[in-house]
Amino acid sequence: MNPTSPSPPCRAAAQFNTEIDSIAAYWSYSAGGLWHYHNTPYDTEAGPFDVIKNLPAGANGFSSPWENVDTQSHFEGSDVVAPDYPEQISEYSYSHTQTHVMIQPSGQQSVGQSILYLVQAQVTNEDTSLQLAAGAVQFLNQLAGTATEDVTNSDGSVWTEAVVSGAAGAQTEVTPQTSVKNYSFTGMKISPAKILYISVDTSAPAPGVPSTFANNTKVIGSELGKELTTKLALPASAVEAQVHIQGNFKLAVGWNASHNIYVCRVTWIDQLAGGSLSNGGHDHVIIDPIACRNYNAGSDPPTQFWVNDLAHEVIWVNICHGSDHDLSPPAGEISSGLEPPFPLTDEFTVSPANQALIISAFGF
Repeated sequence: MNPTSPSPPCRAAAQFNTEIDSIAAYWSYSAGGLWHYHNTPYDTEAGPFDVIKNLPAGANGFSSPWENVDTQSHFEGSDVVAPDYPEQISEYSYSHTQTHVMIQPSGQQSVGQSILYLVQAQVTNEDTSLQLAAGAVQFLNQLAGTATEDVTNSDGSVWTEAVVSGAAGAQTEVTPQTSVKNYSFTGMKISPAKILYISVDTSAPAPGVPSTFANNTKVIGSELGKELTTKLALPASAVEAQVHIQGNFKLAVGWNASHNIYVCRVTWIDQLAGGSLSNGGHDHVIIDPIACRNYNAGSDPPTQFWVNDLAHEVIWVNICHGSDHDLSPPAGEISSGLEPPFPLTDEFTVSPANQALIISAFGF
């Protein structure tokens, strides 16, 4: 009789068990949406089951993350569970968020025209936690021909800003765009600054924009905003001026419904009546380039001349009075116009009485 070898001990097979959780939210400001939780439990438990909630429309309907991300993670490991069963663990996590930011217009709007907004955002690379510079960011519906810029607010924070354009009376999407895959844009806002948007319309017949104007629009706008802020004793960056040369003008002129962006159209016409260098009214400025050159002994005037001209015609004439309203010297005062001996290179001045009038017209 042959002895038998002892039987090997019983060993349980490795256990493989799966649980799946998913959460999805689909929501818009105007229509509301749904929040959906789905659970497929371990195969030893009852299920699956779902929880669905309706999300109301409006500002408080849903707290959406301000980000566009698509990430995943994977963990492999093992564990031992009673009674000494080895267990292989595999964990997968996926996250996909796509947020669209819209401006909801308020007040009466002129249907068929475009309206401007100056939007700001702090755009962060979620993979590196570094804030992106303006050169890496564009906004949906950013006005053609305009640049994205970084600005420093009074509290020292840096924001990326740009002018966007949308149809009057309609929602306008302003979601930041970048080549970075995963990024956030928490705290987007419309700039608190008062914006002077001066659009030089080249679609109208004109003898040509002088080179000292055409090649220096950014400098002219920057100086106009800076000098006006200083002379009105306003906080830094309270007023920003932008000058753009554009054809096919379709913007709504004047103040927008929020009274924070003012649009003025500029055209160039040879031989203005009465030999004027420029005149303004009804949110429009007309400049005679030949008369301006003659004023500067036949050469294109320097950039400060254009700053002074726009200060008078856009701010004093259009914003403060709505039509031509030149007052007597002193020469160089914002109210006096470009009559000799108006300086070519000195900054315009603002008297205390005119300072109070301009501040009131801007709504400060």
